[in-house]
Order: sequence, then structure tokens, then C-alpha cells
Amino acid sequence: LQCKSWPNSAWCGRTGYEPLGPNSDSAWTKLGTCTGTMAPTGSPTFDVLEDQSGCPEAFDDSVEYEGGDRVSVAIDADRSLVYVCAASPN
Repeated sequence: LQCKSWPNSAWCGRTGYEPLGPNSDSAWTKLGTCTGTMAPTGSPTFDVLEDQSGCPEAFDDSVEYEGGDRVSVAIDADRSLVYVCAASPN
């Protein structure tokens, strides 16, 4: 995902516009999908990764993030997705 250009970029850090949020299509552009050699599954599967001393801090719409910052977004009570902020263009 990539934050859309101005004026939509103003929404990227707002509640409800975060990645996977209810209004994320207004703020984020889908850059692509992952492909692999496995056949599709009936439901999502998650790989357990090496413990990195826990997840990064949860996404907070009041924080101004910089390129390289990492945030997590809870997808349920036990799992979170980790996102890395892209640097803004000059």
C-alpha cells in the first residue's frame, strides 16, 4: 500500500483511513499483491515468525510517522500485521 498524493494524503494518518480501515480506499493505493507457489487456501494462514521482542507500537493517527517507522495493526485479539512507512517523495 502507498499513501495517495495530495489532497488525499491528508487522510492517511486519520482514524478510519488506516490500512485495512473502513475508508482506506480513499487514502491508500494498492501497489500489488504477493504471489507464491502454494495453492490458495480456504481461509488465511499465518506463519509464526521469530520473536522480535513483540510487535512495534500500534498505529496511532495522532503520530506523524517518517520513512522506515514500523507500526502494527491488530487484525484480531491474537494477531497483528506490521507495516513499514515509506519515505515521502522530495
